[in-house]
Amino acid sequence: MYNLTGTPLVQTATGVIGTSYDFKDDFFSQELTLNYTSDALKLVGGLFYFHEKGKQNDTAPYNTPADKDRTTDAYAVFGQGTLELFEGFSVIAGLRYTQEKAKFSQFYPT
Repeated sequence: MYNLTGTPLVQTATGVIGTSYDFKDDFFSQELTLNYTSDALKLVGGLFYFHEKGKQNDTAPYNTPADKDRTTDAYAVFGQGTLELFEGFSVIAGLRYTQEKAKFSQFYPT
């Protein structure tokens, strides 16, 4: 995965005593929104999706190396309505449902 400038989304950091951490993170999100408008009623509804996958490798001179993996998936559906009862007075109501699942695993080779 690359950012908007074309640079890979990979980061490496080195600590003072030689510890290194390699990170890689890929993500994607998308939202679909639908609108409806009439004289007295305005509606907005939509769907949302998010996926993220990350990996981290830790290496330290006096520690066991570790590989960490994580995945997140999120889904949502939402809606909002505005009803004008009379000029200058409206009632607004909305709902949102979200479901998110996250997984994490860590492996220490021996």
